[in-house]
Amino acid sequence: MTIEGHLTLSVDWDGKRVTGLAVASTRPFAASRITVGRPAAEAPQIVARLYTVCGKAQRAAAARAVAEAEARDPADALEAEYRVALEAAQEHLWRLLVDWPEATDVTPAAEPFGRIYRRLGASAGAARGEWPAVAGELEDFLEQEVLGVSMAAWEQQDERAQLERWTAQAPLAPARALASLLQEADSANAGAVPLMGAVGASDILSRVAPALIADEGFCRAPTWAGEPRETGALARMAHNPLVAHARARRGNLVALRVISRLAELTTLPQRIRELARGRTASPWLQGASPSRGTGIAWVETARGLLIHLAEVDGGMVVRYSVVAPTEWNFHPRGAFAAALDGLRAGTEAELAKRVKRAALSLDPCVPYRIEVRHA
Repeated sequence: MTIEGHLTLSVDWDGKRVTGLAVASTRPFAASRITVGRPAAEAPQIVARLYTVCGKAQRAAAARAVAEAEARDPADALEAEYRVALEAAQEHLWRLLVDWPEATDVTPAAEPFGRIYRRLGASAGAARGEWPAVAGELEDFLEQEVLGVSMAAWEQQDERAQLERWTAQAPLAPARALASLLQEADSANAGAVPLMGAVGASDILSRVAPALIADEGFCRAPTWAGEPRETGALARMAHNPLVAHARARRGNLVALRVISRLAELTTLPQRIRELARGRTASPWLQGASPSRGTGIAWVETARGLLIHLAEVDGGMVVRYSVVAPTEWNFHPRGAFAAALDGLRAGTEAELAKRVKRAALSLDPCVPYRIEVRHA
């Protein structure tokens, strides 16, 4: 059984610019209702069945939250990190090889994508000794089907001018899609919502856990110290030289998010190699216990920060909450709303295209539809 729901993105337009926005969600937030009263050991399997998008990250977060609540060491933490990294690679490749080409009238690279998607999926159960080979296979694919240049040549780029030369020269779908995005006018209010930044245990325990425990509505409209935050590849890659330079130019925020996704994708082979050596400089899966019987886990996914909170008593779940990346980025005052505030569009077709691209750049984990309301 899966439970998704959808988003309705209602945009008020006066014929020239966006004058208002409403985001309506039918996401049922069913994890609490379905897991409460069940054995805590079943929570990871239940959650993974409920949320198939980023299902490996969902399962990993559930397992870690329950382990923290029961005051025990998490099982197979390294393997969970590995599976989360593979899943992020699959999601990034899906957007870069299929969704963004389709959104920019470029022919998608469907066959190469299908091939690597299946291969990475099959590699999720690989023994640790095989992980370096998986990393090498992913790296080879990136060079041949995504970048069109060697990883070494790609990593030398640290300025937008170099990136623009790459988009002009590389014949592959991601470069052509990004070239189209870079030609668009600047986004309204680019960067108006602060980025999430690195997330540690002290931040989660002081800023998120108390609000999540005290307010059941927090998971529908989460904030960081009372304010919305943007989460995702841009937030994680903000200090990457190429991303930082493009961000300093304050260009099209949609293109910047695609650049960030591409930049992060190229780091994943090295992350997998680090995991094979038994360590990573920046874990994506973490956990803590705010109080006895309560565990909280957070994991970085392709879409952004995912948080699970579990309260366990006598081996049974008595409370369960999930905060997904979509709720951060599509908060009523969040990154999506800020990107559209005052956005100019001369025709309804142009408006719909810009809204769709803004939504895709934040990659909601549920289907969405766009509704234009004439102001």
